[in-house]
Amino acid sequence: MNVDRPDDASFDDCEQVLTRVYEFLDNEITPRFPDGLTLLTGLGQYRSGDEVIQERSQLLIILYPAETA
Repeated sequence: MNVDRPDDASFDDCEQVLTRVYEFLDNEITPRFPDGLTLLTGLGQYRSGDEVIQERSQLLIILYPAETA
């Protein structure tokens, strides 16, 4: 999930996005996977025309036994 803020967004807007991400993890994901998860912060990029766009992102990793899938 992309967590970069648009150019016209304030730092507080970015903090609000991260707060919502963590609330989602706490309220929706963790109860379903109580044995744990990993949230990695990364830097993604893609090409738009001749420009390379870089964005911060979050990667959620959940490992679970195959028999529960």
